[in-house]
Amino acid sequence: MESVVSATYIGPNIYSLEPVLRFTLQAVEKVSAAQLATCYHAASEALPALNSIVCETGSPQCFESNPIELAHLLEHISIALQNECGAQLECIRSTSDAAIETNEALVPYEEIEICDAAAKLVCNWLTELAEANTADDPPLVVKYAAEIEDFKKFAARRMLPVQDRAIMRTAREASVPAIRLMGRILQLGQGIYQQRLNATKTTLTNVVSNDVATNKDYSRRIFEELGLPSPKYARVYRSRDAVAAAKHIGFPVVVKPNSGNTGKGISIGLNSSSEVRAAYKLARQYGRSVLIEEFIGGADYRLLVIDGELCAAALRQPAHVIGNGEDSIETLVAKVNSDPQRGIGARFSKTLIALDDRAEKLLKTQGFTRQSVLDKDEYAYLRRNANTSDGGSAIDVTDSVHPHNREIAILATRAMGLDIAGVDLLIPDISQSMLEKNGGAICEVNSRPGLRKHIWPTVGQPRDVTKPIINMLFPSAANCRVPIVVITGNGERNRVANLLINIISQQYKHVGLVSNDRAGIYGSAVQCGPLTLPRASRSLLIDPRLEILVIDASPEDVLAYGLQHDLCDVAIVVENGAPAEVPASSLQAIELIARTTRKHIIVDQTPEYDTSAATLHRIDKVDSTNHDLKLRIKRTVDGTATNVQLGEKPAVNLAIDLRNQLHTGDARYTVHACLAALLLDIEAEKIECALRDGNR
Repeated sequence: MESVVSATYIGPNIYSLEPVLRFTLQAVEKVSAAQLATCYHAASEALPALNSIVCETGSPQCFESNPIELAHLLEHISIALQNECGAQLECIRSTSDAAIETNEALVPYEEIEICDAAAKLVCNWLTELAEANTADDPPLVVKYAAEIEDFKKFAARRMLPVQDRAIMRTAREASVPAIRLMGRILQLGQGIYQQRLNATKTTLTNVVSNDVATNKDYSRRIFEELGLPSPKYARVYRSRDAVAAAKHIGFPVVVKPNSGNTGKGISIGLNSSSEVRAAYKLARQYGRSVLIEEFIGGADYRLLVIDGELCAAALRQPAHVIGNGEDSIETLVAKVNSDPQRGIGARFSKTLIALDDRAEKLLKTQGFTRQSVLDKDEYAYLRRNANTSDGGSAIDVTDSVHPHNREIAILATRAMGLDIAGVDLLIPDISQSMLEKNGGAICEVNSRPGLRKHIWPTVGQPRDVTKPIINMLFPSAANCRVPIVVITGNGERNRVANLLINIISQQYKHVGLVSNDRAGIYGSAVQCGPLTLPRASRSLLIDPRLEILVIDASPEDVLAYGLQHDLCDVAIVVENGAPAEVPASSLQAIELIARTTRKHIIVDQTPEYDTSAATLHRIDKVDSTNHDLKLRIKRTVDGTATNVQLGEKPAVNLAIDLRNQLHTGDARYTVHACLAALLLDIEAEKIECALRDGNR
């Protein structure tokens, strides 16, 4: 058995408003009902996420009591595999009105490559069962569990880090378009309104400010100028200078790379020249210069400042385990790491604790080995640094921050000129002012702070720090989208598109056009290559010049490729008119476009050009169920029936007046274009100017 991707939908499509891969399954007849049941039961035991997927036609209880359909089972297991890796997906089969063939599987996705790999893994399981022709076998569960672990490692290398996924979900909840461009680069918003992020660096992050923040020496100099408390330090380039600086400052000391991050190359609490030499050698692996600084006692706190406001604070603790009087340190580490939220790197909300050479050396200084059994409530530390990216834990203390410490964190961020910053404070107690004697110091300011410790703290209240980021980037939700017009139907769409482009270009300098033969900014020499409808739309929506987008989409293209945008402002349905019936394919495409139209739909309902009743029925059906559909337009040639107003004069009347005054060609197409332009707030004088110029 084999799965072949027969269609990739990157946006709304006839099956779902979410991205979907459609698989065509080959040789399905080779898999018997008994083998499907065997696969389902083994997968359910090895993959707990499978049992949490519920849909009207195939809940786990349904699979238990009814014959299992192969395609539907593949959908559920593929979704469960993706959800096990951090996705949030649901089965779409029961919610889709479109016809689905028995050998077709529809799998929603967040990452195409991961979804494809999940479906292929399920096909491999079914193929192996069909070829072996064996009954249920307990070792099958063990085999599946091992392959699921391999799949999770594969997915972890390709999926977005968990905090980036949280940012994208928050943006979409706020109706801000969000896409992954490449790597960790995200685009929020469209065209001229877009903002981009790389982790927590944004398009608002000042390059010079980032350079200063990543240079610990420069940062300290600014802190000293402003009177902000910071440790005594020296910047060195040679090992012997490091030792001399440590002696001058006084042991114990901290050694760190001047430009390091995420705790790499840091050595804490060094008490001898030999330790300083070894630490200097380690730090030099991460930077050309090294800082030797005084050791500041107290706890390690991270304060997150976004757009000039303190949004969260966390007490960071180094990776550790707590004894229970029974288990060895090795067993305790394994138990902590069994938390499904822990994993390798930033793809998980918490990082695995490593029991490596560094950990064993630190354990030795505490009088332990990995086999030591700790007394109840006894601590054993496996790292000196408190970075959560190194297995450390976080306790939320946002509500306990002293006002002085809040002010210091905000001032340090402003001094760096950063929009988002993580300010690290070394202080005995965050609820006490660090301006008091022995009150603590600023360790550093991070220009690319991690969010995991605040969104998913080990202890305490989770803080949704993604919302302040979205609010900072888009103070007004209206300024995140460019206006989008979609023209569909089997009539002369290109005539409407050309008229509309000519009108819009009177008011907008950079108008995008997507059609079956071209895609680019109107009047620009640079055009997109031959692309499918959604890919061409995507290319223009990431163009920072784009102010407004017109999409000329045949019903066939809409059905075959779906859409890229989640919402459009105006949809125009151009049909050939009575008495011909509108094809069923057009009706499906019209309904999909209606579902994604948030403002106006222009359809023909005129004596001369009467759109099929089926078209209006499809739009009425959506109109009654889609809360985002604000207005549907029916019009007559004489303008007597309309619910669109422009000032005191109906927009339809104004459009027809303009057409009559200028004696332009086909009344129908002219009114379509004029009405759409008016609904897009194009000034009437500019519409008249465009029509007059076009009629010369």
